[in-house]
Amino acid sequence: MSDFFLSVEEQRSFERDLLEFQSECALPVYFIEKPSTKRLFARMPQYGLPSRKELGDRILKTIAETAEQASNANLRERQEETGGRVNFL
Repeated sequence: MSDFFLSVEEQRSFERDLLEFQSECALPVYFIEKPSTKRLFARMPQYGLPSRKELGDRILKTIAETAEQASNANLRERQEETGGRVNFL
């Protein structure tokens, strides 16, 4: 085991990248449990590979909430700029 530890923020960033990788490659959530995936990540011991349950539950929820908050903030900003006017055309 490596003596190198990630901060909580670095681990979360890695998990976000991993989830994006899974999504962009259209991989099923169980790819994380495959022996080949585990062998690949065994070469990078500083990263804690999450379970498929964590990937599809906690990590996905956290990232989805963050994306929703960013989207809502962007929408509020646009509404304030335009006075709430909307053009659907």
